[in-house]
Parts: sequence; C-alpha cells; structure tokens
Amino acid sequence: VYYLYLPLMITPDGYRILQQYIKPGMYIIELGDQFADWSGQVHGRRADEVLVELHGVTVVSIDKHGQNRALPYDLDVFPCEDHGLYADIITDFGTMEHTDDIYNCLKNVWKWCATLNPTGISIHANPDKSYYRHGNYYFTPAFWETYCKLTGSKLLHIETTPVYRKDNPHHELYAVVQHSDSFMTRERWDAEMTKHYHRWE
Repeated sequence: VYYLYLPLMITPDGYRILQQYIKPGMYIIELGDQFADWSGQVHGRRADEVLVELHGVTVVSIDKHGQNRALPYDLDVFPCEDHGLYADIITDFGTMEHTDDIYNCLKNVWKWCATLNPTGISIHANPDKSYYRHGNYYFTPAFWETYCKLTGSKLLHIETTPVYRKDNPHHELYAVVQHSDSFMTRERWDAEMTKHYHRWE
C-alpha cells in the first residue's frame, strides 16, 4: 500500500519532463514522499528541498504516512483535505499506482489543478505492464488518452520509456495533463476507464 515508506524517486526522465514546465514562484504538490535521483549531484537528497533550491518554487508533499514533512492525507478519499490546496504543477512520480482507488486519487489531482487553478498541470510516471508487480496497478497509454477525451482535458505529453537504471528492464508511462473543469461520474469511469488500467494478477 502506498502509505508505507517507499524510496520513491524523481528520475532523470521525470526531471527532464518537469524542467519543461517548472518556473520560479510556482506552487507544486508532490504526491508521495520523494527523493531526487536525476543526477549524481542530487542523488539521495529530498526532492522538495532540491526543487526549492534550483527553481525557487514552493513544494508540498502528500503521503499518508506523514513522514518527512509530508501532509498525511489519504489519496483514496475525495476530497482528501479541506484546506484549499491548489497547484501550478502536481507531480506523481510513482505514487498513483500504490493507491487503491485510482478514481478518487485522480479526482483529488483534478481538484487541485482544474477547479482551483485552471492553468495547473499534472505530471505522471506510472508503470506499464512490463513493470511487473510494481504497486497495485499498471497503466496503458489509452488510460490518459481516454481520460482526456472524456473530460475535454489536454494531453500535453505522453511517452513510454525504459526505467533509467540499466539493471531494471521495465518501462514507465509518462504523461502531462492539463485538466478541464469537468470530471466524470464514478459510473462513467467504471464503464470507460477501468479497461485501461489493471491490478496485477
């Protein structure tokens, strides 16, 4: 389960994509308690501290365990907080697949982006089918394509890329989404979205 302590990392690919969108003064919500691993200079440091130093942003982490200054909110519940969080960028570098309720997790992301900041985006890195038994779920590119089609959101970027570690043969799915002001009902999600992500057998 995602609230146990996990060595979640912002990888070189994640940082490459984040750099295209991050600007000084932005407010960033980081899903999961993340470490930096995109270069030898930052390896093993807290990702939030490094991003503040390098880019002059504000970073708030959310992880149910509440360690390392993370806000102890449960992403399986919507809304998971009532304090008016908003985001210019939400980073999901390997957290969503560890939740149990993808619908509510993504609805929280949508709330912090679209409803409270219409120009906000979310950046996701999640396992595809090759990344066997990482987290609770794996995803297909059609997951993000279908989500954006059904909600009128913009899919700004999508790619499947090998994991950065050469000893790891798996692949990750990266997506950047600018959410619209509408989400979808649970019934439509169940009918249209669940076919595009799956629990490990």
